[in-house]
Amino acid sequence: MIRQFLIFVFVFFLTFSFQSQNIYTFAGTGNWTNNPGDGGLATLAELDMASGIVYDKKGNIIFGSFTTCRLRKVDQNGIITTIAGSGTLSSDNIPATSSSCLRIWGLIIDSVGNLYFGDYNTHRVRKIDTNGIITTIAGINTPTGSFAGDGGLATNARLNYPSDIAIDMYGNIYIVDSGNHRVRVVDKNGIISTFGGSTAGFFGDGGSVVNALFNAPWGIEIDSKNNIYIGDFNNRRIRKVNPSGIINTIAGNGVHASSGDGGLAINASLGGVLGMFADTIGNLFFADKDFGNVRRIDSNGVITRIAGNGTSNIAYSGEGGLATSAQLYNPTDITFDICGNMFITDNRRVFKVCYAASCACYLDVQDIDFNTELAIFPNPSDNYLRLELNGVNLESSQIEITNMLGERVLRSAYTDKIDVSNLSNGIYNLQIVSPEAIVTKKIVIQH
Repeated sequence: MIRQFLIFVFVFFLTFSFQSQNIYTFAGTGNWTNNPGDGGLATLAELDMASGIVYDKKGNIIFGSFTTCRLRKVDQNGIITTIAGSGTLSSDNIPATSSSCLRIWGLIIDSVGNLYFGDYNTHRVRKIDTNGIITTIAGINTPTGSFAGDGGLATNARLNYPSDIAIDMYGNIYIVDSGNHRVRVVDKNGIISTFGGSTAGFFGDGGSVVNALFNAPWGIEIDSKNNIYIGDFNNRRIRKVNPSGIINTIAGNGVHASSGDGGLAINASLGGVLGMFADTIGNLFFADKDFGNVRRIDSNGVITRIAGNGTSNIAYSGEGGLATSAQLYNPTDITFDICGNMFITDNRRVFKVCYAASCACYLDVQDIDFNTELAIFPNPSDNYLRLELNGVNLESSQIEITNMLGERVLRSAYTDKIDVSNLSNGIYNLQIVSPEAIVTKKIVIQH
C-alpha cells in the first residue's frame, strides 16, 4: 500500500553556531520600492519600518510594518502575507484585510489568539479576533490626539498616540498613552482609567504609580508575577510597578547614552527604550532604538548588550556573525519563539538571533513522526542534504526535486547525500518514491 505524507520544512544552508548566538535576516531585503512580496519568501519581501512583533501558538511570526500600514505574518514555511491593513475601508467589524492604513507600534497576542495593537495614526487600540475581524477596544477615530474618558467606556475615551499594549493575568489591558504621558488600563468591563502619569516629568519612585510622572512612555511589558515594566522613553529609564502598585526605576540613570554593560542596570545609560520582553526566569529584554541594540537585564539586575554593536547605522552588516557585532539601525521590538530564539524588528528587516542548541535555527522538524516520515538534515558547510526515513528501505527509491512551477531541477537514484549547490535560492518540492512510500517535503534553499 502506498502512503503519501506532505510535510513542510525549511532547510537553509548557512554556517552557524548555536552557541555563539549568531544573527540572520528573517524577513526583508533592506530596500523599499513598494514590493511587499506577499505569497513569497519573507527574505525576499520589502519592509519599511518594521514595528511590534509577536510569536503565536501556530509558529507564525507576526509584526507591523508601520510606514506601509500593514500587519504582516511569516508562517512556518517562511512565506510572508499581509493579514491586516492597506485595504479600502476604515470601519470596524470588517475583515482586517479590508481595513485601511494601520500605523502599528506595539503588538500583543492573548491566550486564545486575539491580536491587539496601538493604531498610532487614528489614536485607537484595536483588536483582530481569531476570525480575522477588526474592532476598536479603546479610543475614537480622530486625526488629532487628546485626553478624555476616564471612568467611562474605553471606546468613548480619547487617546493620544497609543504606542504599546500589555495584558495582565486578570485580563486587564494596559495602554501606553504616549502623547498623554500616561499608562491607562481597560478592565474586563471595558472601563478605562489612568494607571499612572499625568503631565510630562519624572517623579514618583518609591510611591504609588498613580502619582508617578512619565515623559513620553513608549513600551510596556508584564511578567509572570504581574510586575509591570514601563519604558520611560524621554526619561531614558525603565521603571517597574510591583503588584502592590509601587513604582521604582530598575534601569537607566537619565543620561542619553549606551553604557554600563556588565554592571547594575540602575547605573547604566540608555537611549530610547521601545519594545520589551520578559521571560519566565526573570530576564527583561528591551530594544534601544537610539543606539541600535538589544539589551538584557537579568534577575540580579545586571545589564548586558546581546544584539547590535551599540551604534545606530542604516547600513546593516554582520549577517551570519555574532549578534553583538551586527550593525543595527532602529530596533523597535523583540519576541522569542518556543525554542528560545530571538526575533528583532529593525527598520526594513526582521532579524533572528539563534540561541537554542536544542532547536535548530534554520531547520524546523517539529511534529514529525520519525518512525514513518522523512527527516532532512542539512550540513551547513557543504551544501548537501542528508535523508533518513526510519522503517522504510530507500535504496530502491527515486529522488526528484522540482521548483514551484513544477519544473524538474534534479532527478537521481537514491543517495543519502544530495548535492544542491547548483540550485538557486528558493522554494522546492523534494519527493522520494519507493515501493513502500511516497514522501514529499517542501524545502527552502538559501545559500
